[in-house]
Amino acid sequence: MLFDYHEMYPSLAHENTVDVLRLMRTLNVGPVTFFNLIQRFGTASEALAALPDLSLRGGRKNPLTACARETVLKEMDSAAKFGARFVLYGAAEYPKLLHSIGDPPPVITVVGHPHIWQKNDVIAMVGSRNASASGCQFAGKLSRELGENGFAVVSGLARGIDTYVHKGSLASGTVAVIAGGINNIYPPGKRTALPANPRIRRHHQ
Repeated sequence: MLFDYHEMYPSLAHENTVDVLRLMRTLNVGPVTFFNLIQRFGTASEALAALPDLSLRGGRKNPLTACARETVLKEMDSAAKFGARFVLYGAAEYPKLLHSIGDPPPVITVVGHPHIWQKNDVIAMVGSRNASASGCQFAGKLSRELGENGFAVVSGLARGIDTYVHKGSLASGTVAVIAGGINNIYPPGKRTALPANPRIRRHHQ
């Protein structure tokens, strides 16, 4: 690997996925607050149990209600139908470099083959959606050569440079990172990349 990495927070690998998702999907609980709660209470289950009293002592007039179990189960069912699965922070399939950032996503949704970022050095390439033809061709050539030299190439699945980056590195392994949900590609221009490139591996927070 190009960089050393270490886990900034306690591993969630042995946590209950439903509990992790419930805590993560609770109002006002982002990645930093999530891990602060885990460090304080030990597990997602214990943090969920403590939320109502903790929120009242923090000044709320009404206790904070955790995301409903039924809501999370529906999300998990929808992900499974899409061919996706949830990977928790600290699990073997979780991207190694994400362990070292200050606010890592506690869980990511993955479609495809995590071995692409497990076995390779990883490099990100992004660029303009309205890039010139020569710019797109250069991006594709560069990503292909990076792939041939052992890199897994990551981009954002947008039109323009991103699309050519993915196309250029398909043979060696490419990862598409999207923020809006694997079933909600945004902006719409990204949708054109999916049918044309069914081998692109995708993951999102």
